Parts: sequence; structure tokens; C-alpha cells
Amino acid sequence: MGGLICDGADQSQSQDNSSDLLPKGNDAEILFSISEENRLKLQEGYELAVKSADIDGNKLYSELYKNGRMIDSRIIIPSNDISDTFVHPRPETGDGHKIAVHLKNVFRGVVYDIVTIDGVYQTSKIHPHRIQLNESDLKTIASGMPLELEEGYDLVLHSVDIDGNKARLDLRKGEEVIDSQLILPANQIYDTFLYSRPGTSQEIRVHFKNILRVPDLTLITIDRIWQNSEKDPDLELIDDSQPLIVTSGYNLTLEEGYELAVRSVDIDGNRVHLELSKDGDVIDSQIIIPSNEVDDIFEYIKLGTSHSIKLHFKNAFRGANENLVTIDRIWQNSEEDPYQVLINRSESLTMTVGVPLMLDEGYELTVHSIDIDGDKAYLELSKDGEVVGSQAIILANRVDDTFIYSKPGTSQEIRVHFKNTFRGVNKNLVTIDHIWQNSEKNSDLVLINDSRSLTITTEMPLSLDEGYELTAQSIDIYGNKTYLELSKDGEVVSSQVVIPANEVDDTFIYSKPGTSQEIRVHFKNAFRGANKNLATIDHIWQNSEKNPNLILINDSRSLTITTEMPLSLDEGYELTAQSVDIDGNKTYLELSKDGEVIASKVIISANEVADTFVYIEPGTQKELIVHFKNAFRGAEGGFATIDRISQ
Repeated sequence: MGGLICDGADQSQSQDNSSDLLPKGNDAEILFSISEENRLKLQEGYELAVKSADIDGNKLYSELYKNGRMIDSRIIIPSNDISDTFVHPRPETGDGHKIAVHLKNVFRGVVYDIVTIDGVYQTSKIHPHRIQLNESDLKTIASGMPLELEEGYDLVLHSVDIDGNKARLDLRKGEEVIDSQLILPANQIYDTFLYSRPGTSQEIRVHFKNILRVPDLTLITIDRIWQNSEKDPDLELIDDSQPLIVTSGYNLTLEEGYELAVRSVDIDGNRVHLELSKDGDVIDSQIIIPSNEVDDIFEYIKLGTSHSIKLHFKNAFRGANENLVTIDRIWQNSEEDPYQVLINRSESLTMTVGVPLMLDEGYELTVHSIDIDGDKAYLELSKDGEVVGSQAIILANRVDDTFIYSKPGTSQEIRVHFKNTFRGVNKNLVTIDHIWQNSEKNSDLVLINDSRSLTITTEMPLSLDEGYELTAQSIDIYGNKTYLELSKDGEVVSSQVVIPANEVDDTFIYSKPGTSQEIRVHFKNAFRGANKNLATIDHIWQNSEKNPNLILINDSRSLTITTEMPLSLDEGYELTAQSVDIDGNKTYLELSKDGEVIASKVIISANEVADTFVYIEPGTQKELIVHFKNAFRGAEGGFATIDRISQ
């Protein structure tokens, strides 16, 4: 590791290649706040402002000004490539002095933020050929706790983004900040806590299987502990493969005075900060990132017997008012006679959190909690009121885009295919693009076979024939899953969690029924910021209602619209972006004709990397190009790194 950051030749080369495009006096990397007052001043009266960053820090909304007047705007999506080394100063300064710090991972906790460093290299400012630091041992620094370097330099963790994937670091000389950079470590899977006492072959290994974070509970599953002795490394003290569930704040007691403490779990429930102590003194700390692989079967085997209970979980759902799991297989044999199978069912069953599932011989399974993503669930199995087994389940949550119901004992069927789902601030929607229903009384009679696209809200049931209604009861926080209930004459007869594919669908298309008139609007990307919701359109096409051979609009210029600003088309049409979802990936649109809504659609734009702001002054060949390397949104605001400017 020391050699990697010491070398730095490749990184220097890539920076040098871009430096000739920079206006004189500009650094290759310019870090600036997204506040409206903070603009990047260019030549000839131009200024570039980064007005807002989305909640994930993956998109930016930028505006270009000329002599104080806004002349262009863009949504920028940097590639956010791995950039795991803080390097100061720029190689072309030529003085040979260098500080390089390699980051392994980043952690965002509820109370504190941490970065793990596994390489530090520094040469002297006074004597550049003198290496002062060249270390490759693991160390962690928390927010507010600087990494002390030589000659009065400190590296400070300024802030970590909401996902815990990026960090802003400040390099200080005394009290003065002399450099700031955004760092994106690889954050690779690192699922084993490994410690070896220096100078010995003693070792402690603890393997972490998964982590679950829910509002009232934080759980970590350990499935392997191994330790040998300090005094006699050939003596194996612990070798345990029994799964163990621990909570944050828990101390795992090992041999010879060692204890492993779970200090904190990150906000997403994907990383854990651990501290190892020896006789009460902390001797090591690490950030662990388990693989969190799909583990969708709950299995209980009573010790010393062949009695077992197995349940397969299809999906989990966390909504605003309902938390559910779907089970599609239950198997149980008897304690007294293991050859007797008590339950072997394969039909789909929806369980509500907190409501036990009754099994045979006094067993009950309870889903206690589902994490905020709806990807993990914590389960407890009880026998006659006593907990005998527990497990954190990670469900596959595969696409399951069709609601299917058949009345038991008949060949009647209802099929509703869901194209996408949308969760906005003021609207929750689902798009249906096929409905099929045959009759209960005469299964050969097809009542509905409709492939027109239809958008319904969570407040508006879908009316079917013969007294059936399908209601989207709830949509999960990310707008990826929908909980549905089917009613017959007002009574719920079936329920299901549907997960549409939510594939890219980036063009709004409308044609007036009975005509060949058409309106096409292509959406390049969407953006949800703290104070602005925007969408970028890069092609509009419209022909006339009265004369379809007459093309009214054919415009491929890029255009950014807000949710408050309708797009005016010809012949009285207006297209309005009513809402953008929390991730900024979906937009709900309504088309009006003379003030009346005539069509609506959820658009899912491709949101491909678009990392360069390009402006060409109309009627000239004058060009302004600004390349964005990465973007970041921390607790106190957003930032962007620019690494190339050409004007």
C-alpha cells in the first residue's frame, strides 16, 4: 500500500494532461459550496453557479450567468469514479513536496463519522527528498479527530455524505485550511475483523454475515469466531461457527482478556464500527462491511434432533403505514416423530409485522422489524411463548410485476400487470399496462382484456367487473414496491406485494384518439434537490391535430424545466412535471389541453453520466466547457469538484 501511494505517477499524469485546458490561475481541482452566493468566476463576465445537489449527492443543478443574467442551466451527473487518495499539492508545483493519504472506506454513523486509512506518505516541505512518513498500517479517524502529520500538517474529516460513500477532507497547516478534496474510496466488501498482536503469530478472526438496522433495533449476525493463544499460538482457544446475533453496544467476550465491542452501525445498516480491547484498553478499531448476500430462508433445527422448520421469504415491504413480508413456502416436521411432515405449503402468504404466524406443536414465527429499504427483516421463532430461534433475513426482492388472483376451486382469473411505481411528496402512483379478467360464472367469458396504459393513485381503486376492486394500499419509501389489496363486494379476498421492473421509459407520447396527431417529449434526466425539482428535455416533436402532415415543433435543444413551470406546446397543449421522486429518478407528468388534464405518465429517464457543462454562445463558435469530476452532499451542504475548464 505504501508503494502505491508513494508512486502516484499515473495520477500525476492524468492531472497533468488536463492542466493545459485550465485558464491561467485556476487549479485543476476547484472545490466550492453549492450556495447561491458562491460562483465560479470565468472570463468575459461569465460565472458558473452550482445551485443544488440532490439528496444522494450524485446530481447537480448548475446555472451559467453572463454579466449577472442567467443564460443557461444544466443538470450535471458526474461519473463519481473511485478517487481514493488525497494528494497534496498538485504535481506541477515542481517543489517535490508531497502528502498522499489512501482511504480504504468511509462510515456514516448516527453520532459520528469515520474514515479508514491504510496508507500515509509524506515528504518534507523544507527538504523535499526526505521521506518523513511511509506507513501502511490501518488507522481510523473520526470527525473532529485529525490525523496528525509532520511539520504541523493535519488531515481532518470535514463531512461524510448521506450514503456514507464519499468524504470531504481538509488539509490544515496550523489553523489554516490549505486544501480540500472529495474522496470516493472503493468501499469494498470487508467482512472479517482480523487482529494479530505485533511480533506474534497470534490471531483473532470474527466473520460478519449481515447487519440489520431498523428504527428500534440494530442487529449484527456473526457466523464464525476463531482465536489462538498469545503465549502458545499452536493452542486454539475458540473455533465457533454457530450463528450469533448481537446488538450495537454489545461486547463480545473473547479469551485472554480480549473484548470486541460493536460501537456503531451506519445509517443504511451496511457497515459496523468495531473496537477491540485488551484488559480494558482499546488496541484496534475497524470498519467492517459484510457482503449482505441474499439469505431468504428461515431455518430452525432443534439441537440434537432432526426436527426442523423452514420458511422461504419472497419479498419484504416497508410502507408509510404498513410493513409486510411475503412467504411462499412453509415446511415443518414433528418434534416427536421427525418422519411426520406437519406442514408443507407452497401458496403465497402475506404476514404483517408484529402479527405471529401460527405453526404446529406450539410454534409461532413473528416478523419483528423491517429495515428502511425493505430489504431485510428480523424474525423470532417462539415455542410455547419462549423465543427459541432468531434470524436476520435478506430477501431477493426480485421483480414480480403481475398481480394474479384466482377464486379457489374455479378457473376464474384476474391478472393486472404493473409497469412502474412512483412515490412523490404529494402523489403516490402506479402505472398499469395490462388488465385481464374472465368471469367467475363462465370462465370462457373474457370480461376485460385491456392493454392501454393507465395511472392510478393510492386513493383511487381500480374498478374491475363482477364487484372486484384492486387498491394500491401503499408504496414503499423508494417507490419500487406496491402493496395491493383485491376486494370483492367490499371484502378483501387477496393481497400481494408487487415489484415492477421500473425500466427506463424516457419518452412521453400522446396521440389524440382517432387521429394520427402525436406529441413526443424525450426526457434526458431528472433531479430532486433541497429547493428545486427539475427535469431536462432534449427533444420535443408535435404535429397538428387538424393537419397531421403539418409539423408544429421539432426541437432538439436541451431545456430544463421545473415542477412549477409548464412546458407550453402548440394548439393549447401544456406538459407539466407535477412531481419528482425522492431519488430524482422518476417524474410524474400531466398533459393538459386548454386547461384540462387529458393524459398522465410516470417517466423514468436513463440518467446516464453527463459530467460536462457545455455552453455555445448562439451565432458564434465561442464555447465554454466545464468538466465535473464528482459531487457530494453532506449534512451542512453540497460541493462539487471541477477538474477541467476550457473557454
